[in-house]
Amino acid sequence: MLATVLARHRGHAAMVANHVLFQPRMAVREVAKVFGLTDTEIGRVSKRLPWYWRADESRGDFMDELQRQPETRELEFPPPWPEILRHAQQIIGTPRYLSVHPGGS
Repeated sequence: MLATVLARHRGHAAMVANHVLFQPRMAVREVAKVFGLTDTEIGRVSKRLPWYWRADESRGDFMDELQRQPETRELEFPPPWPEILRHAQQIIGTPRYLSVHPGGS
């Protein structure tokens, strides 16, 4: 069907791509899954991360930054959380997936 639309509207239709990057909340969730943590354990931390907080606002170590945030200041980070947070910090800003959509005028 997509080929038909593109052929019929040649010059007025195209595929548009968007690169979706890891943000802090998703980076923490994905790395914690690799470590085998349950959704409940992961949610305890990731749901407390501020929605508006961006990695480029961080002034250094992810763990230190989380301990300064009001939403996560009271959380404890027993092992394996320090390692999870180190790995999460490394993937923030890297591509998570490519989103491709048809569009046109």
